[in-house]
Amino acid sequence: MHSHPEDQNLSFSPEASSPQTPSMEALEKENMRLREELAKSQQVNEWARSVFQDISVGICIVNSDTLIQHVNSGFTQITGYSATEAVGKALHDLLEVDGHRALKEILTHPSQHTESQNASTWQGLDKQGKLVFFRLTIYQAIPEKRKDQFVITLENISKESQYLSVLETAQEMTRVGGWEWEIDSDEMVWTDEIYRIYGLPLDYPVSLEVAMRYFFKESSTRAQEILGNARDQGVPGSGEFEMINEEGKFFHVHANCRPIYVNGKVAKVIGAFRDITREKRTLETLTQSEELYRNLAENFPSGFILMINRGFDILFSEGQGLRDISQSKSHLQGKSIHYLFGKSLNKMVEEKIWDAFDGESSQLDVSFQNKSYSLELRPLYNAQQKIDKVLLVCMDITERQEWEKQLRISESRYRELFESNPNPILVVETHTGKVLEANLTAISHYGFSQSEWQTMHWADLQAVSSDFDSNILAGVSTEKHHSKAGALIYAEVQASQIYYLGGEATLKIINDVTESLMATQALHSSHKALEEFHHALDAASMVVTLTLRGDFLTANKNFCEAYGLDEDALVLKNIRDFPDMIPGSESFAQIDRAVRKGKIWKGEIDIHRADGSPLFLDVTLIPRYMNTDGRNSILVILQDVTEKKLTEKQLVEYAQRSTNILESITDAMFLLNKNWEVTYINKQGESLLRISRDELLHKVIWDVFPKEQIQSFYEYYHTAIEENRVVDFEEYFEPSETWFEVHVYPSSEGLSVYFRSINERKAAEERILSSENSLKEAQRIARMGNWEYRVGANEVIWSDELFRLFKLDPVIDSPSLDLILNRIHRSDKPKVFRALRTALDEGKGFDLDLRIIRKDGTRYLNFICRPEHGPDDSLEKLYGILIDITERKEAEKKLIDSENRLREAQQLGKMGSWEYSPEEDTLLFSDEINTLLGLTQEQRNVISIADNFDVIHPDDQEALLFALGDAVDQGTPFDLDFRVMLPQGPVRYFNTVGEPLMNSRGNLVKLYGTLMDITERKQAETELKESNDQLKKTNQELDRFVYSASHDLRAPMVSVLGLINLAKVENDVDKLREYMGLMERSVRKLDNFVQEIIHYSRNSRLEVKGEPINFKEMIEGVIEDLQFMEEAKVVRRELFLDINEPFYTDRGRLNVVINNMISNAFRYSSPHRRDPYLNIYATVQDGKAILKFEDNGQGIAEEHQAGIFRMFYRASENSKGSGLGLYIVQESIEKLQGKVFLTSVLGQGTTFTIELPSLPPNNAE
Repeated sequence: MHSHPEDQNLSFSPEASSPQTPSMEALEKENMRLREELAKSQQVNEWARSVFQDISVGICIVNSDTLIQHVNSGFTQITGYSATEAVGKALHDLLEVDGHRALKEILTHPSQHTESQNASTWQGLDKQGKLVFFRLTIYQAIPEKRKDQFVITLENISKESQYLSVLETAQEMTRVGGWEWEIDSDEMVWTDEIYRIYGLPLDYPVSLEVAMRYFFKESSTRAQEILGNARDQGVPGSGEFEMINEEGKFFHVHANCRPIYVNGKVAKVIGAFRDITREKRTLETLTQSEELYRNLAENFPSGFILMINRGFDILFSEGQGLRDISQSKSHLQGKSIHYLFGKSLNKMVEEKIWDAFDGESSQLDVSFQNKSYSLELRPLYNAQQKIDKVLLVCMDITERQEWEKQLRISESRYRELFESNPNPILVVETHTGKVLEANLTAISHYGFSQSEWQTMHWADLQAVSSDFDSNILAGVSTEKHHSKAGALIYAEVQASQIYYLGGEATLKIINDVTESLMATQALHSSHKALEEFHHALDAASMVVTLTLRGDFLTANKNFCEAYGLDEDALVLKNIRDFPDMIPGSESFAQIDRAVRKGKIWKGEIDIHRADGSPLFLDVTLIPRYMNTDGRNSILVILQDVTEKKLTEKQLVEYAQRSTNILESITDAMFLLNKNWEVTYINKQGESLLRISRDELLHKVIWDVFPKEQIQSFYEYYHTAIEENRVVDFEEYFEPSETWFEVHVYPSSEGLSVYFRSINERKAAEERILSSENSLKEAQRIARMGNWEYRVGANEVIWSDELFRLFKLDPVIDSPSLDLILNRIHRSDKPKVFRALRTALDEGKGFDLDLRIIRKDGTRYLNFICRPEHGPDDSLEKLYGILIDITERKEAEKKLIDSENRLREAQQLGKMGSWEYSPEEDTLLFSDEINTLLGLTQEQRNVISIADNFDVIHPDDQEALLFALGDAVDQGTPFDLDFRVMLPQGPVRYFNTVGEPLMNSRGNLVKLYGTLMDITERKQAETELKESNDQLKKTNQELDRFVYSASHDLRAPMVSVLGLINLAKVENDVDKLREYMGLMERSVRKLDNFVQEIIHYSRNSRLEVKGEPINFKEMIEGVIEDLQFMEEAKVVRRELFLDINEPFYTDRGRLNVVINNMISNAFRYSSPHRRDPYLNIYATVQDGKAILKFEDNGQGIAEEHQAGIFRMFYRASENSKGSGLGLYIVQESIEKLQGKVFLTSVLGQGTTFTIELPSLPPNNAE
């Protein structure tokens, strides 16, 4: 610092001078010296004042009480207070500085405080009240003379403080801290986060020894080795370590370090310290889970497990079920999941996999490889808690589904048997007796509803008392129940144990034996009465008792006489020993069923007597008849009804003969008695009256058919009875909607009515009448008349319409051929005369068009004539029609004109029309469509839609089918573009418009449409889009180019200009050499940038040529050109060639690509690697070249890899290039129709792979 002028004067006091009196000359010299010193001092003072005011740092001079004496402009800018406002006020009061006591302590005892305390951070408020952070540095102004004055500098570090605060927050959130180790002083500095990791207070003194103290021994050894390498060899390092902090907590930490050089020497080592305990534990858990999954998969008994990444690749597969689908782990490894599942399942499974990657577990049942599987998909999380894999568990459920199917069938059968069983069935809980379920028979039999049953217990059914005779129940296992209505029920109960709804239960099947027991009691009580009945029957009927096996027990006298047998002879005989006694098989089967069920059977049987004559018997059979000896037997009571049966048979035969006669009558008929009751009707009558015999016989006809509906029939029938005469009439019968021709014949017993349907005759008469009327109306509408010329009589007859056609009066004009011929146009008369003459002479018909002259103008007629010959083949007459076809002729002329104009328009517009008929499934094309589609003459016939789909582009067939389907099914019009693959040329684009014509029922009648060739329009649209895309790309590149080029061109120039200015004032030769070297580097950088611009320009505008390539010569030439690059000297280069055939491409563009690849490998090689290398591989095979550039340089971070091929993209501020090189590489490769691929790992190296096709020699793009 400069001393004050006044202080300098004071230093030359008389005490300091010589004791001798100086001479006058000496005093003058001294005076002169003092004046010179004063002048210099004043100059320095002015310079100091100027600096004091102009400096941007705030400066104030204060005394020991912190009162401000002077401030500069920087103080005003920082605090907002002017010199007038600040002078005389205490600094801490003015700025409301926090900690002013500590500030006053420093000012009072400055020598007792360290430099770091004299320069520290404070906070206060500026004039606007805004919080401001200051860095205050305190200097004692003039220690020797003015010990009460201090100079204080203020720097506004508010933004810096905010950045530090954000940094501290970020460090705390990410558990990352920073550290610094000064080599010379062996001091360490930590950020707050490292203190937190170590569990130490923020004011704890730290050192390398303290840092290593908390590490495990092995971790401490490795850490010290890494720090030693950084300090001694300048090698960066990193690693993971284990430690226990001051609080006893275990930590995994990741630390890295790098050296900082000062004057070519490692001055300090800095690094980061990150807590990775949570990630480690997550990773361990994940590893354990994966191992668990793998163990589970290896031992998976019925299925397999797959692990899938986001690319749907199978990472691993395990499980014994792989053999069932003919797969193995090694075969599936790396395969896509789509390989395993069929097309029908891929989409479904793919959706579930995406759901799993979204964090959603799911389950899906599928079938493939003839098996059923349950697929369970679960997301798998990595150490960063992100889903990067999906676990797919495939469980073979084929057997389970079969079991389930069988179980459902069993349950269905059980339920069907349970519900449909005729016996009441209950399911009862075994231990409590609670009723769980009752079948429908139990509900109806006992009267309790299902809900009531489920509130009851088995004991609730037990009856309290009964009047039933207990002796009858002896030996029978029965229970007494009561119904809901209180009725007593005797039940035989069969119980069996079952498993029902997860518990033990008892199935109780109930057989109601109430009626059987009651019947047995009644039978026992009336045994004597039956014996008396048996003796009574002996006198009037044939009575036999048989055993249940059919052995005779007894037979009365009447039975023995009927068969001529002795009663003793029947004993111990079986009825089967007498075949004549056994009835027919049907009767015998009925009797057998009755005996088995213990029911009485009554019926008639026909057997034979002993002499073979027929015997008809009325039989009553009583099974379970208790005989006198106590045995059960069958009592058979027989009545001989042979005479009655024979008489009935004769009557039946007579009635059948009469019926057959009546039924054989072709007309319908029925008989009425005097009471108007129907006594008979034949089948034809049933059919015509639409009524059955059962509905009509023995009923009054007027009750069946109300006379209001058949009034006329009522009158005709009464007339026949009253007048006793035959009545014939035709009448409409309303009940059956039929016209009848009826003939009624009276007799003493009533009426015989015969009738037949005349509907067809009536309908024919109506049709004839309607046809005549319709013909007249049709002729009038169609302006058509018919005529007839009878040759022999020379007579002409014609219809009324001909009078109108020729404008003749029917009253005045009589029909004749001359009348027609006189009105024919004179130009058409000759051909008409010739046609008529030929018809009369040769008997040939004709069909011709002619013109007639009328008062209202000329009309066109179609004249049709047909001959009719007699038995002798002579001509009897000519007949035909005349049709007014004037409108048709005019329409045909207009249609021809319109078709000609349409054809010309379609030819000009490359358009045609088509018509589709759904009924025949055919398409009709206009000639222009045939031309557009290039159809041959044979192909121009009517063809179906299916015949045309072969020429439609496969990608467009579905859309066209949908459009046609909607038009046919829903009547939806369409307008669609599609492509056609013509056999004689390239693919062409067409537009078709379809318009459906629907009928009233909504069905398609016709589908009309147009077809237009829009190939040129499509090509123009494509070219326009490509031009627009290229223009957009060019504009974007131009914007980036202008911005970056202006910077990259100017930066080297500015650097050179700055170095030139320095060189102008520099005399040191070494410095000048250094400046020249720097200028040369800037100029080379500028030259490289210009070269890249030139390459970019050439690549954009020059055509591509197919030139022969010598890869060895080209690659070695590029390496030779780049050998003087500073980084190239240490990189080992190796070239591997595998050239099997000639290769052609653009030599200039390929040279640019190779130059960029090799120069980048040199430029970004790693300076710390012991053996930096660049391996270059060139392979040419099958018309394709593959170039690979592999290095172990710095590598590219993953987040930058997607952008490195963009124009002017730089991965970091330290990137040495312009950002154009790789962009030009990609543009050049695209021009050469190739592809470029990148593989890089930061810190390990980079590999660029380039694939190029061989171009035709000397062929421009």
